[in-house]
Amino acid sequence: AWAKHLGLSVEFENSIGMKFRVIPPGQFLMGSSKQEVEAEAKLGTDRNLPIWYFNFLQYEAPQHQVTLTKPCGIGTYEVTRGQFRQFFDETGYKTDAEKNGEGGEGFRNGQVVKMPELNWNSDLGFEPPETDNSPVVNVTCNDGMEFCKWLSKKEGVTYRLPTEAEWAFACRGGNPRRYCFGDDDAMLKHYAWVLDGNRRGASEGGFKLANAFGLFDMHGNVWEWCQDWHGTYPSHAVIDPTGPESGETGSAVAAHGAAPPKSAAPRTAHGASMERIQRDFEWCEH
Repeated sequence: AWAKHLGLSVEFENSIGMKFRVIPPGQFLMGSSKQEVEAEAKLGTDRNLPIWYFNFLQYEAPQHQVTLTKPCGIGTYEVTRGQFRQFFDETGYKTDAEKNGEGGEGFRNGQVVKMPELNWNSDLGFEPPETDNSPVVNVTCNDGMEFCKWLSKKEGVTYRLPTEAEWAFACRGGNPRRYCFGDDDAMLKHYAWVLDGNRRGASEGGFKLANAFGLFDMHGNVWEWCQDWHGTYPSHAVIDPTGPESGETGSAVAAHGAAPPKSAAPRTAHGASMERIQRDFEWCEH
């Protein structure tokens, strides 16, 4: 209905080959209840999960009602290396990892390492190997925003990173349960890439099942930047939240969980690819 109202197809494509799905306005409960956080902490302890899992849990509460009042277009897939390469070819842009000389992360001899020569366009030792259809990684939130500025100027419409609330609503696909498809852990393998000993690094998008909004890889695979500063959730209902007004450099929200092990499944309450970008619409209520 919203796509028709906007004069668009439910899925549409832009000038550099990126596909987007029209996401309607809506209302949902964001975050996790105290009981859910306690249950997840116990699960993590029982499974001896890494410390980052518990660090995330503390920011999942309090659960609060969120209302999103406007439709938007969310990327059907994560931004790919090939799409980011078009940005690089036109502008010569250097990522933060290239400019600061620290480089990014990849695999060498089966181990995760950080090296100056590892960047978005490097051989990162993924298995299967990276292609131009793989999600672009080793990019910062700042890199993502610069990509969006370039694309906005190129097309004359507004592209940006989604807010965490917009991302979470899109991830859930209208489902209030643990995952976008429900609560059954056994179904996760059909929707998400996870580290299972046979794969290393990010996988090409679109080979698992999409959620109800038609978005792929919202669970697993790689981190996705949001535009919010990292911070504590409000305890009251909010409308079109944009997160804290300020924060420390490098403390933007990265959503969902990058290729977690089988025992650390990415839930929809969790809040790096470069991102899954968003296109805003010019529209008015009738």
